[in-house]
Amino acid sequence: MSGCAICVHDLYQESLDDYNASVAAVRVSLTSMKVPEEEWPETIRPGAEKRMSLPVANPSFSAFQEMERALKARREAQAQS
Repeated sequence: MSGCAICVHDLYQESLDDYNASVAAVRVSLTSMKVPEEEWPETIRPGAEKRMSLPVANPSFSAFQEMERALKARREAQAQS
């Protein structure tokens, strides 16, 4: 993002990636133990991501991301010249 050493959005994405990897591992484990999917917790059943409500895209954050991309491109262009 803006060059911050630690960005909350990066931390969130890392946590989300870790969570998704953990859910995948649990699914593999339950499948290998032949536990029927209907006995799995609702939140880890296949397709649970689609059933869970996701936050609506925030236009302000999208604008912020675009501004950050433009600033990064400008800094890179200045560094090359």
